[in-house]
Amino acid sequence: MIFEVLPMKNVRATIVLSLSLFVLLAALPALLAGMPPDPPTVTLPSPPATSDDGIVVLAPEDEAYLKASSVKFTFSVERPNVDECTIDIDDGDKEITLTTVTTGTEYDKSQTLGSGKHEWFIECIDDDGDEFESDIREFIIDTKDPVLIVPSTAKQGDILVVKGEHYWAEELELELLDDDDDLVDIWSFDVNNEGEFEKEILLRFDLDLGTYTIETSQSGHSKSSESESFTLGERNPAVSTDKDIYFKGQTVKISGAEFSPNGRARITVTKPDLSSIQIKDAITKADGSFIAAFALDGTRALGTYTVTVEDTRHITLTATVDFELDEESVANDDYDKDGVANAADNCPYKMNADQLDTDGDGTGDACDTTPNGDVKEEDSVDFDGDGVSDIVDNCPAAPNPTQSDSDGDAIGDACDPTDDSEDTTPGNIPEDPELQEPSAGFPFLLVILLVAVLIIGGTVGYLAYEGKLDFNDLQGSFNALFHPEAKGPGTASTVNGQQAEELKAFIFGERSKGFDDLTIRNALVEKGWNQGDVDSVFQLVYAE
Repeated sequence: MIFEVLPMKNVRATIVLSLSLFVLLAALPALLAGMPPDPPTVTLPSPPATSDDGIVVLAPEDEAYLKASSVKFTFSVERPNVDECTIDIDDGDKEITLTTVTTGTEYDKSQTLGSGKHEWFIECIDDDGDEFESDIREFIIDTKDPVLIVPSTAKQGDILVVKGEHYWAEELELELLDDDDDLVDIWSFDVNNEGEFEKEILLRFDLDLGTYTIETSQSGHSKSSESESFTLGERNPAVSTDKDIYFKGQTVKISGAEFSPNGRARITVTKPDLSSIQIKDAITKADGSFIAAFALDGTRALGTYTVTVEDTRHITLTATVDFELDEESVANDDYDKDGVANAADNCPYKMNADQLDTDGDGTGDACDTTPNGDVKEEDSVDFDGDGVSDIVDNCPAAPNPTQSDSDGDAIGDACDPTDDSEDTTPGNIPEDPELQEPSAGFPFLLVILLVAVLIIGGTVGYLAYEGKLDFNDLQGSFNALFHPEAKGPGTASTVNGQQAEELKAFIFGERSKGFDDLTIRNALVEKGWNQGDVDSVFQLVYAE
């Protein structure tokens, strides 16, 4: 034997294990990157701000809202050797002076003031006679009694807007009571620094009709116990058309009222043969009203049509209206009086004596919803006149030629009551980010990465075990997965006929000694034979 054969089984096992560990470690950063982020750190309130001159202002804070006319000013001084400090209020109209101020001591001084906005700051003098002062602060005093504002009437499904003025800038409780003084619902929230609040309350459709009371209260403030009543009435949806009788080619304008506020109204038109036409949903306004339209083209059958409108939130809110599609008298050969006979008029119901038809689709520009050549669609009208067909208009009753849709909910900003939020049907009400479900992206990504690690690790291990892994020729190595009889394109064979015969003779000789082909192949490569040459000779051996 011209060279010593290595114990290849142990070498192969070592290579496979090492490469698998290498691939797993290489994938570890990607796995860690896919892990969910750490929970947000709780942000603690910042300590009172200290000015550059060493005065710490504690109270009242900027824009603080006060109900009492007697205001307590609180501060401390960090600078040593201070002789005197003065609280200047409203440009010095009122002053409170403290002498021999001690470093780090907290001082409280009160002053009676009138209602309105006040400015104040602290000014101090040290032993050397140098002056220094704090930033200017603002606060508001309002000694008026609280006022609660509630509409006197409302209907089921309404959003009741409750307002308050002259309350304390603290937490407030608002209660909804029925006519038996039983609690229906309760809300807690903070009054702003102006002493005002505005709360929207959804009056559910399951609430009984009758009288309800809104009550407010704030802990420790008896004057904030205010109450106002309102009458809850039934919502009676209604729908109407602008005409009772239409002719072919005219546009039917549909108006609705008292549907669900800021919702959707589903419109269906039943034809004389009882088949249906589905019209694009209309967006209802804050008062539950809407306007929609569709065209009666020349193919429509004569007879009675029924318009049915259903509220998409509450199926109990449904209304219908009928109209007739009739045929105009044949004696009237020019419906629009433009001098062009109906049979030849490309807009028989709208005056266009010039018969201009820019896109050549047979419909005159005067009544063509897409005069510039866009595809003509059935029942296409442009009710709001913004140049966009109602079939594709995301606000068919409100002009919006740009079709802007900030939140991507298919409702244009011009008619979307929540144009900066996600569309969370029903109602397009923004979700609370804290209540949203956690993303499922991490487990899925982890599974994908683990599968990739197993595939890559197994592939590399297999190639190493078969002796077909060549880092100088990775393409050829991996091609060997699909062509096990050869390494792949690799380096072309350079052996001549005599060398090939010598290698073949060597291979047969080593086989006779009991060595397998893989051991022989690896031993030849380790001794410096070209991998491509060795594979080529082995192919000749297999061919024989």
